[in-house]
Amino acid sequence: MYCYSAKYVAAHEANAKLKPHRRKSRHVVRATAATLNLWGRATGAARVRAIPKSKGSGCRAIVDYGLEERAAQWLVREIVRPHLQIRDDQFAVKHGGQTAACRRVADLIALGCGYAAEMDIKSCYPNLAEDGVRKLLGVIPRRVVEARCLARGGTYHLVGEEGQSWGPMGLASEMGVGRGLSQGSLCSPLIAEAAVASVLDEAERRSDWPRSVRLVVQADNIAILSGSKAAVALAIDILGDALERAAVGPLKARSTPIRSTARGFDYLSVCFRKRNGRISVEASPEARSNFLKKLAIQLKDLAIPLPKIKEWARSWGASMDLRKDGRRLTRASRWVAWVLLHALGPMALRGRDLQSVAAIAHRLIHTPGLRLSAY
Repeated sequence: MYCYSAKYVAAHEANAKLKPHRRKSRHVVRATAATLNLWGRATGAARVRAIPKSKGSGCRAIVDYGLEERAAQWLVREIVRPHLQIRDDQFAVKHGGQTAACRRVADLIALGCGYAAEMDIKSCYPNLAEDGVRKLLGVIPRRVVEARCLARGGTYHLVGEEGQSWGPMGLASEMGVGRGLSQGSLCSPLIAEAAVASVLDEAERRSDWPRSVRLVVQADNIAILSGSKAAVALAIDILGDALERAAVGPLKARSTPIRSTARGFDYLSVCFRKRNGRISVEASPEARSNFLKKLAIQLKDLAIPLPKIKEWARSWGASMDLRKDGRRLTRASRWVAWVLLHALGPMALRGRDLQSVAAIAHRLIHTPGLRLSAY
């Protein structure tokens, strides 16, 4: 904590994570490293962006910290990393992220998991108990935990989508700013992952835990799979009880209805379906619908240039392809290309016409033996 070289590396790495227009010069990075103090409270005002949640109503508060605070968080994260236990079935900060999590789900379905459900921990970061976090990070001094790992310190300002300031924001907020862990901190994902791991371990140690159940965890989204529908239902009950009784909680979770993988199971905006012994993986209907709604809003906004709309759409398709080692898990980018061809081409389809063409294109792209002439 007192080594200048370690502080300089932390400041350099934190600076590299900033957006290009916000990155500081080498002189500023060195000066930040020289004055870096892990014991003091967060300095300066952090910006808070209210991002609408993809599921349900309300907004998610993403805190955008400055260079000094990010450097301190990076250093603390590297200090606590060896002391936190992450499970092999957790993928958010290790083991390959969302792509690896989706591939694991597909593999489990192929191995015979015919039933699945998803549990989503409600507002995981702000609802983590501070005492539980301190106990989890017992090797770290209490003052450092409170200054760098918990979200109580600092001054926050709410800003809009374009960066305009909307004025000071109180710590006691409906979005959870100032409670638990803050979204946007470099420490939070690792600590939250370890906290969820402790709850999952506690649930699996119960004598009535169904041994046929397999879990796939991406942050606070838990896929529960088994060859038995009753085993999935029992696992949901046990996990819900474990979350409410957790030392890092209490936490609450909502679960989706148990689905047969033969009829389709949605997880992380991806739909998995077992057909004739083969696993079909595609962007979920909800994800495609949300994409078309956002595309329609952008097309109506004359202030947004077409190249920017194309860039956003293709970026969405590329992210939904879930590529690894040059291979893609879905065909989302091909579907997006076909939608753009009809939305921005000579036909300029809109509304229900575009939705109909998008549905037809999706069926053609995912039907074995059929190919679109555009490809």
